[in-house]
Amino acid sequence: MEIMGFVIWVICGLLFVGIGIYDYMSKKQVGFWANIEIPEIEDVRGFNKAVGRLFIIYGVVFILIGIPLIPSIFYKNMLLVFIPIIGTVFETIWLMVYFVMKIEKDYYPKNVYKKR
Repeated sequence: MEIMGFVIWVICGLLFVGIGIYDYMSKKQVGFWANIEIPEIEDVRGFNKAVGRLFIIYGVVFILIGIPLIPSIFYKNMLLVFIPIIGTVFETIWLMVYFVMKIEKDYYPKNVYKKR
């Protein structure tokens, strides 16, 4: 029954990969932040591919970070559970920083993107 935690973890990671594939294939401009109007982007295809790759990488790394859950099932070592938790926090921070520092800078119009 404990294996269900890892299975759910993998399903969540696959959802991120699915979002990434959808974004990568989308012809319409995709969004990253919730409840924020996105400025018109000239290279919509390039922007969508960049955001799609970002989510695919996030999903794969998310699944890989969950691997320490497998030994914790058999050995009942609760310390291994903290690796995916802390890893996900750092991965999510990296996702946001990479989007702002690289993708926004490359694809947002220069009059919209402000140097931070």
